[in-house]
Parts: sequence; C-alpha cells; structure tokens
Amino acid sequence: MRKKHHANALMLQGTHSNAGKSLIVTALCRAYARRGIHVAPFKPQNMSTNAAITREGGEISRAQALQARACRLEPRNVMNPLLLKPQSGHTTHIILNGAHIDTTNASTWMKRRADFLPAILDAYQRLCKEYDLILVEGAGSPAEANLPPPDIANMAFAEASRIPVLLIASIDRGGVLASITGTHLLLSPQEQRRVKGYIINQFRGQRHLLDPAFPIIKRHTSWPCYGIVPFMDEAQHLPLEDSLSLKELLAHKEQTERQQRQHRTKETIHIAVPLIPHLANSDDFDPLRSDPQCQLSFVPPQHNIPPCDIIILPGSKSVIRDMQFIRQQGWDIDIYAHVRQKKHVLGLCGGYQMLGHTIEDPQGIEGIKGQIKGLGLLDVTTRLMERKILAQSNAIHVKTQQYVHGYEIHMGITKQRQQYQTMLAPCHTEHKNKKHIDDHGTTSPCGLVEGCYLHALFANDGFRNAYIQHITHHRLHSNNRLQYQKALEDSLDRLAHHIEQAIDLDALQKLASTQEPP
Repeated sequence: MRKKHHANALMLQGTHSNAGKSLIVTALCRAYARRGIHVAPFKPQNMSTNAAITREGGEISRAQALQARACRLEPRNVMNPLLLKPQSGHTTHIILNGAHIDTTNASTWMKRRADFLPAILDAYQRLCKEYDLILVEGAGSPAEANLPPPDIANMAFAEASRIPVLLIASIDRGGVLASITGTHLLLSPQEQRRVKGYIINQFRGQRHLLDPAFPIIKRHTSWPCYGIVPFMDEAQHLPLEDSLSLKELLAHKEQTERQQRQHRTKETIHIAVPLIPHLANSDDFDPLRSDPQCQLSFVPPQHNIPPCDIIILPGSKSVIRDMQFIRQQGWDIDIYAHVRQKKHVLGLCGGYQMLGHTIEDPQGIEGIKGQIKGLGLLDVTTRLMERKILAQSNAIHVKTQQYVHGYEIHMGITKQRQQYQTMLAPCHTEHKNKKHIDDHGTTSPCGLVEGCYLHALFANDGFRNAYIQHITHHRLHSNNRLQYQKALEDSLDRLAHHIEQAIDLDALQKLASTQEPP
C-alpha cells in the first residue's frame, strides 16, 4: 500500500481558449509516466459534449480520459469532478463526481458555480493522496474580467489549492505578446504572483525570431519562459478535441479529405456522417478517420449525402431537434435512396433512436415535451427518460461474430415492436469493470440497417476490419490494417518525445514542488 502523502502539483492555464492546454497536459502526462513518476491529470471544471465512462460508472470529459490513458491509468470521477454538458434550448447538464445532478441555464449557473468549489477541492485532495504529481488543466482563460468571480476553473481553484500556475499561449493565430501581457494586466496582483511563467505553443518557423519577445514580456510581467513548443503534427492522430464545433469539424473534414485523396484506391470504403447540429461523441469516428481503408466524409448542412458504402448517423444531445434538422436538409430522402440501392446504414445512440418509428419525450428531457416520427427503418420506438444509462459494456456483434467493448451513455429506452434480430449479443466476461450491454440494438430484416447504443465500436480492430469486409462484400484486401489502440499508444509516446525536446521537464517538476502546503 502506498504511503499517504500530498502530491506536488502544477496548473496549466491558457491565455485564451484553444491555446492547446489539453494537448500539452496530455503530452506531459505521458512524458512523466515514461519517467516512472506516479502522475495523474485533473481538471476542476470542463464543458464538453463528449464524455467518457469511468471505472466507477460515472462521466468525465474525454479529454481527461485521454490524459488518464497517457498516465497509464483508468479514468476516474475525481479527475474531472465537474463536467458541464450543453444541451439543446440553452440548457446544460451538471455532472458532479460522475453523476448528473441538475440541469441549468447560463445565468443560473453563474450564480451557483461558487457552490461547487468545495466538492472540486475535495476531489483534488483525494487525488493528491494517491499520486506523486498532479497536472491540472484550466478552462478557457483566467483573464475574463467581465465575468463575475469566482472562476472555479482557473484562478479561484489555483488560489484555494495554492498551486503554481503556468500560462500557455498559442502563437499560431498571432498576437502572442499581447495575449501574455494582456492576461497579466487583467489578473489581480495576488493572481499575478500565482503565475510563475509561460509556455508558447504551436510555434512554426525559426526559434531565434522570438528572441526579441522575451525581454518585452519580462519587462511587462516579470514572468520567464518555460518553453517554446513547435506545432505538434502528431496531434492529428489523437482523438478530436472534447468540445469540437461544427466549424472545426468541417475544417477537419477538408484536411482529412485532402489527405485521403492522395491515398484513395478502389479498395477504399466510403463512409458519410451527416453533421447534425447537436452531434455528440464525435470520438466514435476517430478510428475511421485514422484507418487507411476508410474515406470518412462529414456532410455539412445544405449538402446532399454523397454516394457511399455506408451512412452513419451519430450520437446527439438533442435527438428530436436533430431529427427535424435531418428532414429540413432532405437527408431523410438521401438515406431512403441509399437503402433502396441496397447500401448500409448504422445508427449510434441518438442515431439509433432516429432510425426507429417514433421518439417520445413526455417529460421534456430535451426541453420541450413532444414526439416526432423517426426514419422508420428499424421497427423500434424510443421514449426519453430521466434515468441515464452509464456503463462500460462488452458484447458480440452478431453478423461478424466479433467481440466489441465500448460504453453506453444515454437517457432513452428503445424497444422493439417485434422480435427482430438484435445487433449485439451478450458476452460473458469476468472483468470487474465491464458489464453486459443494457440494450442489444436492432438489425432490420433486410440486414442493411443496424443501430445500437454502444459507443467506441470502431476502436475494436477485429470488429472494424470484419465490419468493413462485410459492408464491402470482401472487396478489401488491405495489408496495411490499422491497429488503433497501438497507434494511439504510439502517438502518445511520440507526443511525449516532442514535449521533452521543447520543455525542461525537470524545471517543471521543480516548479510543481513549490506548491504551498494545504
């Protein structure tokens, strides 16, 4: 048993959103883990539509789950004690210590957020008793002076826990000097002293061109620079950002399609994913965008779904509104035509619900009580309920007889109207963190349409390859098949190597040791 103690800690905050905090913390987590240091991630508050299921069966942000993996740990509730999950109708689910406790709006949240600081600090203290080093990630920027205090995601937490802070500023979009010095200007004198220095991220070009900037920043802030991190191309092989917007996803679409065109062959499977407004769990598609056998296309609004081998309907945080959106875009017509051509459709979670006859929301879970007709391609109906299903699950995919492990996270109950073939079958396991699936999914009588609640299906290499072979009638014979889990581990190791070349890890560890005692 480990001796009880209090860990060293360092908090990394950004001068603005998208400064690269998550990526740098992930890289540092793996770098310190490779040194044999017992390190863990922590984020006081996150806002994300992408959640991971912890070993306790709770929800945390997928960004912190990836950081836990970088530390070679299982994700735990205490690593992200407060998660805000935006819903439709300008409401947000509050997830505290892995459990949904309330639904709120922005103005009410601003009045209530101070109430959650004790619970956040308690989770942090519990984590500190088990690990040697805690890498804490802030959220957004600590210099939002227009917002009422306390900023529990940044400086309020840092002050309460007495953690040293480093700022991360991205140079990619310009204005990095103003970003750092402006942040200093907007912090209180006490907060300015809490910050011990900064890191410049996403640098391209020749490093000596930055030399004149350091004395300017030093003169205005007294802060030293702890590293210049070059742009990390390796990041494209990691799961997409936790709060990915449609605009960013479309930018990703253009980038990946350019790359795929360079390697496209007649053996490529074409996959289309309609970009619904409330898309959730976009990480379901990370293995497909990484697989050289696949050409993955995200279909933006006002575009027809192109000819393809399979259409995948993704998860949704507002399934009724997104079903309406599908009809407004005419995508329902495209999907029906696709099936008439004997092509395949797969629905994941919310997408599974949309494939049924009806979706009912009698309690107004998504904001407004009501009911909507689905696509009617599966003989099922769904009723949205207050109880949320959260579980890591395992099953056997019936058609391919491949084992799959993933996670369920949904608030709907879907029932078959007749006893049609299920998509998934129970799989017996003695693993303490895995359970049988809550819903077995459904396959249409023609076998072309399938749907289930299990996320992360395509992260299972055996299933993904067998499924692709089934869809394409065995036309693919690629010798360059992706081993997704190994590729992810290799990417984390390369990311760690990248950060080791840019930042003095010993200096950061020494800085973390200056944390004041609780």
